[in-house]
Amino acid sequence: MDPRSDGTHRMTLCQRAELWLLNLGERRIIPLLPRGAFRSQLRARIDRAQARLHARVHDHSERP
Repeated sequence: MDPRSDGTHRMTLCQRAELWLLNLGERRIIPLLPRGAFRSQLRARIDRAQARLHARVHDHSERP
């Protein structure tokens, strides 16, 4: 039985650091910015980066 088949995903150290930085930006930096175009663009970039990271983690976890 594959240990990754239980729905958990293994992340590399680099991926964990990337996720930590994205979460830091989302939770600590964005709330400090005034509402406006820059804040919206930054949030969109963070969302896209999180989606790419999520896709990479799933891609690696599904390989045998």
